[in-house]
Amino acid sequence: MKKILKKVIAFIFIFSLILPTYSFAKSSDVNGGLKNNSKDLKNQKNVDNQKKKEFEKKDKISKDYSKKIESKVENKDKNKVEDKNSLQQLKNRNVTEDEDDKWNISDFVVEGEIIYGFSQKGALKLSKNGNVKLPSKNGQTQITTVASFAFDPNKKVDIPDYVGREEDGGIKSSKDVDGFEIKNLGVGFNDTLLKSVTIPDGYKLICQDAFDFNKCLSAISLPKTITRISEYSFAHIALDGDLVLPSSLKTLGDSAFMGSGISGTLTIDEALTDLGERTFKENRISNVVFKGQNITKLGEKVFEDNCITKITIPKSIKEIKDDAFNENSGDENYGYIVTLWTDDKTNPNNLKDTPFYLINPSDDKKVQKPDINYNVWDDKDFETDKNVLKGFSKIGKLKVRKNKNLTIPDEINGVKITEIADGAFRNIDIENNYLRKYDLETVVFPKYIEKIGDFAFQSNYLTEVDVQDNESLTKIGKCAFMDNKINTLSLNDGLKVIDDAAFHINSLGFVFLPSSIEKIGMSAFRQNNISNLMLLNCPNLTEIGEMAFLSNAIETLDLTAIPNLKKIGIQSFAQNIINDIKFPSGIEEIKEQAFMDNKIKEVNIPDSIKKIAFNAFDDNIGVEKYKKVEVEIEGKNKNNIPDGSNFVINVDEISKDRKELEEVVRKISNLNLDQFQDDTKKLFLDSKAEGESLLNKKDLREGQMLKYIFETNFLIDRSNIDILVKKAKESISKSTDKEKNSLLQSKIDYAEKNFKNSALTKREVNRLENELKLLTDLVNGTGEISKAIMVQGHHELKTPLSIPSYHIVVNVYFDTTGKILYVLDRSYDVGKGKKSKYGVDIENVDEDNAGYHKLALDTLCDYTGLYSKDILNNTVDSIGKITKVEKAKYHVEGFYNAVKDACLDFKIDENKSCNVISLDDDETIRDLKLVIKKLDEKVDSLKDYTTDIFDIHFEKNNKEVNIKDKKFKVTIVKDKKLKDVKKVCYISDDGKIQDLTFSQNDETVSFETTHFSKYALCYQKSSSNPTSPTNPTNPIGSGGSSGSSGQTTPSGSNSSSSSSSSDNSSSSSSSSSQSGSDNTKGHNKVNKKSLLPKTSISENIFEIYLLFVSFVVLIFLRKIKRS
Repeated sequence: MKKILKKVIAFIFIFSLILPTYSFAKSSDVNGGLKNNSKDLKNQKNVDNQKKKEFEKKDKISKDYSKKIESKVENKDKNKVEDKNSLQQLKNRNVTEDEDDKWNISDFVVEGEIIYGFSQKGALKLSKNGNVKLPSKNGQTQITTVASFAFDPNKKVDIPDYVGREEDGGIKSSKDVDGFEIKNLGVGFNDTLLKSVTIPDGYKLICQDAFDFNKCLSAISLPKTITRISEYSFAHIALDGDLVLPSSLKTLGDSAFMGSGISGTLTIDEALTDLGERTFKENRISNVVFKGQNITKLGEKVFEDNCITKITIPKSIKEIKDDAFNENSGDENYGYIVTLWTDDKTNPNNLKDTPFYLINPSDDKKVQKPDINYNVWDDKDFETDKNVLKGFSKIGKLKVRKNKNLTIPDEINGVKITEIADGAFRNIDIENNYLRKYDLETVVFPKYIEKIGDFAFQSNYLTEVDVQDNESLTKIGKCAFMDNKINTLSLNDGLKVIDDAAFHINSLGFVFLPSSIEKIGMSAFRQNNISNLMLLNCPNLTEIGEMAFLSNAIETLDLTAIPNLKKIGIQSFAQNIINDIKFPSGIEEIKEQAFMDNKIKEVNIPDSIKKIAFNAFDDNIGVEKYKKVEVEIEGKNKNNIPDGSNFVINVDEISKDRKELEEVVRKISNLNLDQFQDDTKKLFLDSKAEGESLLNKKDLREGQMLKYIFETNFLIDRSNIDILVKKAKESISKSTDKEKNSLLQSKIDYAEKNFKNSALTKREVNRLENELKLLTDLVNGTGEISKAIMVQGHHELKTPLSIPSYHIVVNVYFDTTGKILYVLDRSYDVGKGKKSKYGVDIENVDEDNAGYHKLALDTLCDYTGLYSKDILNNTVDSIGKITKVEKAKYHVEGFYNAVKDACLDFKIDENKSCNVISLDDDETIRDLKLVIKKLDEKVDSLKDYTTDIFDIHFEKNNKEVNIKDKKFKVTIVKDKKLKDVKKVCYISDDGKIQDLTFSQNDETVSFETTHFSKYALCYQKSSSNPTSPTNPTNPIGSGGSSGSSGQTTPSGSNSSSSSSSSDNSSSSSSSSSQSGSDNTKGHNKVNKKSLLPKTSISENIFEIYLLFVSFVVLIFLRKIKRS
């Protein structure tokens, strides 16, 4: 009954939305959608921006490893037009079009014989009529070419990204793969609007990326005149059924139909000579028919990830790449390997078998078929751990090759199944880099299910998820159903959590959320086709996660059914077609870009609102008067929310109190503008002029004034970055050290790019400022950092997430005690300037890892002040000082392991284990070389102590320099085999001893002096000193515990004030610990020694005991012999 009631309510809701506009005849298809192996969350893949062909050319087995979103699409409309000359049989549509909805030349941007996309008028028409017919002629000129990116929905981003890439030799090119100039003409549009395309006769060429990423494009009719379809032209769209290539077609570009949803038979006509690479990858093709004998090569991954079992190939084929048929269903008779046959079963070109296909295999290669009932799922098909379903058993993995309709038993071996484990039926084996080919199409869940784990059904072909009768289900985990083809979703009343990316990349058109919902996670419903979102009183939902409904087709949004909603997350409803919003009375915050790229003109918001991000409504239509969204806060703007970049607040509210405005103008006047770069100086001058103008404006709106105050204060707060950048540039101009200059220049580039980026947190701004200071000091040869010991650390990060591994590389700068001064990320430099075998720039921190990497980067400042021993003796969790970032926990741990790798290689040169700083603010020692020699000599008057004697002095040009009447602080690393220092002595040239006041901690001893010569560190003499050897590579330095104090000086004072005075002229026995240099340790560790075990005192006693027993036994034996 409950099930029927839900359906009735849903029907009434949809009917009420449709009826006022009466658009039955023109309603958008919501079946067909995007299947994409993106990894998302904001951190996983910025799916909507990945268009460059280069990113798919990396040699990754998993579809998750593509740089472009390799998607699969499907549409259930079965009415097909039988037309062998069309790429996809155009589906019959009973559409009655108004005259205004018909397509004509003014709806497009056309230059000469090339069409570049929709005009503004055409983009508006598309929202009414998704069945597009391209024009045949431009006046008297026949149109022959569809330009690159012409009908790419996200062209305004993708074209600049593509033309901004660097080719060989660092040269940028604005031409496509066919040599045509790429022009950024025409407008973008929502990726759910384009339903079908008809291209009339006369067109000959469709250029690269022309129609890609139209996730509802389910029908295409091509002309008989077409000769070439270029790279990615129809990739990632929503075709369905057989595909017959037209007889005029001669060549196909790489990836032309990758992930385009083709199912059934592919027919290749005889004119076609070149299939390209990856052209039909990631479809559902089960058979390929070759009509001619002109194809000579089947290229790399051309049919990878399809459903092919066996096909007949022409004898003209001379080469088949090993992975051409990788990840297909395969022939059951031959162990699920694809079999390729010729008409007469001959092999004239001597093609070789591979692990993925066999050529005309003989019967002796057949395998015995297993005795399996493929029609029924039972207990032996699964692996469990008590009540948790772990996945398929060996038998189950065989059964799923034929039966894609999974039914999970309520009980297995008498135990009720209440949980489906993480990754249980995930279609990708990330650890071993291959597709499992489960390709599940339906699933029936066990009755008592309570939790569906993370990634449980990721990257299958499910079209429906129905759990409305599973009353105990409370949680659907992260990415649980990500990357399927789900178009129907029925949820149960008790469901509380829909976690991050749970339904990301599917084909949902309608979502009905139960009242029990407490969490909608990040990207939970991102990239679907949702046009209707129904919420019925969700009192426990207080926040909508980041990007939760990003990239859908929602038109009207009523959030009043979420009475306790406080916050709408970053990009939660961005890239929809929303034109009407209703907010609940308690809403408090609308985050950055929450409603970006919609159709909003005006909106009313309750006065409970406390913050609206300045770009919350960017890229919306707005009202005619202001060309911006008009926001009316009900009542009064009591929380002083300013206008934004594309919205105005309470347009009738005039400012009354201008004291804060006057104060901000005064702030600018008090700035020393000469300390800024010219552009920033002009920015402040313009801002001052604007402020003065606003002060004199009679009818100054309150929102306008608040906007000026907010933006100017923001600029002032960020101004220190500009000052530091100016100093950094000046330092580079005077330096000849290319390596250090390069490190600083990279940081300058980042700072200038993010100077006005409001997304940077205060913590990130502080870290950026600190990095600019440190790297400038490094270039100038000043400050602690310039005299530090740099060791590079490396860690290859592999995570359970559906993303590829990558390399984390850091420069760790230590002082001579092992204290970390600075950790610099170098991960972006891995592979920089190098090309893959395809000639593509190698990108280490790619789209898959970039978001996570950025989040984890924020923890690098936490390492400052820690010691190498802290890192080596702890984990990232136990050390207690590294900020937890739950969304990027694997990457935070990866950084920790990279730093730990550097700590393993850090070691102190005992001749350099000394810091000397001037306490008289005298920098004359900067150009001198500090020499510290540990002497192998004894002093009679100190014979009651174990002593370390050092000769410390300064040299210039290898000659000793006498420095008199200066006060210095000296810090020396203690002997790690001994404990507390009992006294520190100055030894004069004539052998006299003078006791010095000193302090110490676990690692170092510090004292002050006005002269240099010999010094002795005196330890308690022990009758049984440890005798075990020490490992020369064992890092020194512990977290600064205060230790004991010798005499009167406060202990531990060296931790913050001491700095090494070694410089580039100092020599060292260890390349990784050369002071003042930027030597880089290689990533591959060779001959890395294990830490030597230390012998304890108890072990020594045991050895003495054994010796004594042996002696007694020996005496006893001698007595026996004599007797």
